[in-house]
Amino acid sequence: MGNPWQECTVTSGRVRQLDALRGFALLGIVLGNVQWFSGYAVDPAPVKDLLGLDSAVTFALHLLVDGKFYALFSLLFGASFCLMLQRERERGRNPNTTARRRLLALFVLGSAHATLVWFGDILSLYAVAALPLAALLRCSDGAVLRWSIGLLISPAFLSGALLRWADPAQSSALIYGPIEQLSSFGSGGAFDLLSANAAFLGQRWILALASGRLPRLLGLFLLGGLLIRRRPVLSPFSWGVLLVVAITTNLALATLADAPPLPPSPVGLLRDSIACVALPTGALAYAAILWGPLRNSGAVTDALMHAGRLSATHYLSQSLVLAFIFYGLGLGAWGVLGATGSVLVGGAIALTQLAISPAWRARLGVGPGEHALRSLDRMLRNESGLGRGTLEP
Repeated sequence: MGNPWQECTVTSGRVRQLDALRGFALLGIVLGNVQWFSGYAVDPAPVKDLLGLDSAVTFALHLLVDGKFYALFSLLFGASFCLMLQRERERGRNPNTTARRRLLALFVLGSAHATLVWFGDILSLYAVAALPLAALLRCSDGAVLRWSIGLLISPAFLSGALLRWADPAQSSALIYGPIEQLSSFGSGGAFDLLSANAAFLGQRWILALASGRLPRLLGLFLLGGLLIRRRPVLSPFSWGVLLVVAITTNLALATLADAPPLPPSPVGLLRDSIACVALPTGALAYAAILWGPLRNSGAVTDALMHAGRLSATHYLSQSLVLAFIFYGLGLGAWGVLGATGSVLVGGAIALTQLAISPAWRARLGVGPGEHALRSLDRMLRNESGLGRGTLEP
């Protein structure tokens, strides 16, 4: 397998492997998100299992996809954020000012996505979770590692606190959102859809706090930043340990995946504790295995690299296409497909994005998502007092 992190292929100031891994992560993200857009994640009715494969496909998603790909995306976000801070310092700019401005731009774009399309937006969560990131990355490597580990295990402590002190009757109502508004996604009009999305969005933020999602994201950001900063070498023994831990913990997590997140329960506490290890090691295993192969040019690796450089556009367009297919304002296919059918739809979207990415970048350079982020960044730099600044003495 070789030693990951040590060899970075840099093109036009960008690390090829980071972009290609980001493109790979987009595949897993759409496979996970489509389960909610289709309605299967909240109503897995057996009648939808047309091919008799839904149970196997669902377990495979729990084992290989759920949580691992957003964790991988988070590692990449932290690595790219760390590189951005380094570049700003090299250019004589204030990296803290640039970081605040770009996080604000990310929050604005993500909030628009969450409000108008899908409450499950991750960009706005990233922007909030990353607020302390620039300051923490100024710490020593040892301190960054300690912060990362502490943040990554914090969801287990929060789960234990909820089990000990939370009122089960109140917390059980916070699983997804108001159940009576679920039908609005599949058959409601524009007002009904926006109202349901707003209600679910509010509960998503409550759950992000109650479940420890925000500190976990920050812990993953720090780990990604530390990896790209240190470029560690993995010995054969370390490879083996990483893979064994990733496989065993994710198998255990997959068997407990159907345990409801709320109300708090001993099974839920066990699942949350295992997830503290399973999610980061699963993401690290994907990154470590693919780092070497993604170093070299080829049709597939080039497509992944180009897709990764269009990650904002592809992430947002995935939501738009899925909303059109499954929401009542579009084709209204909510509740029609099971896990297998949903995966086929999500896979088709991801493969289409991969196929068009090289030609898109050759012709247009960036996508509308990247253009929107750059425009917001310029606007904030020029009009909001968050200018480039200079390095602090």
